[in-house]
Amino acid sequence: MDGDSTPRTVNRHVIGVIMRKPRVIIYDDDVSLLKWLEARFTGWGYEVFSYRTTVICPVNGNSAQDCKFQAPCADLMISDFLMPQMTGTELFWRQAERGCKVAKKAIMSICSEERLLRLCEDSGYRYFEKPFDYEELAGWLTDCETNFDLSKQLGGRPAEARHEFRPDMESCLNSSGRQE
Repeated sequence: MDGDSTPRTVNRHVIGVIMRKPRVIIYDDDVSLLKWLEARFTGWGYEVFSYRTTVICPVNGNSAQDCKFQAPCADLMISDFLMPQMTGTELFWRQAERGCKVAKKAIMSICSEERLLRLCEDSGYRYFEKPFDYEELAGWLTDCETNFDLSKQLGGRPAEARHEFRPDMESCLNSSGRQE
């Protein structure tokens, strides 16, 4: 990934109009990939909300029945396919049942079987095979960004993710809590 250190930025300069940052919500239980995606999207000028678990509605919470906003809560959503609680496609379907208005969604997976590819295509989700090609992701974002209207506010602010402590990470920390 030679080009991954060169940040792309979204053009938000329109005379007389206050432009917001584009917003992405990312779901992945792989902490290292999640942190990498957070860093990339932040470098590209995005407001990033990331979750290690599936949160059906990051704005209204999992218990909310319907989306109460007229506008989407994000410009993009990206989810790993194999999440612990449900698949990424199931997450997106549950969001759609509740009236989620985020139009651009992508699924990432190490599995590239024909059934999953067809499922993503039929559902309108972009599919990225892990490890994904950086240029392919950047190309998809460029296409998506042409449809963003950054002069319009989004429909709510997702809750900040709280990353829980993982026992398998304990061996990386010494008794003072510092990484060894």
